[in-house]
Amino acid sequence: MTGKNVRRAAVSALRAWSKGHLYAESLVERQARRNHLSDSDRALLNSILLSVLRNRTLLDHWIGMLRKGKLDHETRDILRVGICQLLLL
Repeated sequence: MTGKNVRRAAVSALRAWSKGHLYAESLVERQARRNHLSDSDRALLNSILLSVLRNRTLLDHWIGMLRKGKLDHETRDILRVGICQLLLL
């Protein structure tokens, strides 16, 4: 799997977490199986997901500084993943 698809899996995991507040580890395992992730891609997914969940307030603050107004949930999660990977990982 490519890095692009790992980020897509991270967004899917975030969407599932926000709907049901499942454990992050369960979501990583589910996405890893569903997307046939290699060990290195699974590790990247785990890092992205945990970093976004730990830093949601900070990421949302940065998004708010860059973009005024409301965003739909999926767009906000996409931005969280991208900004997290660029600035925190």
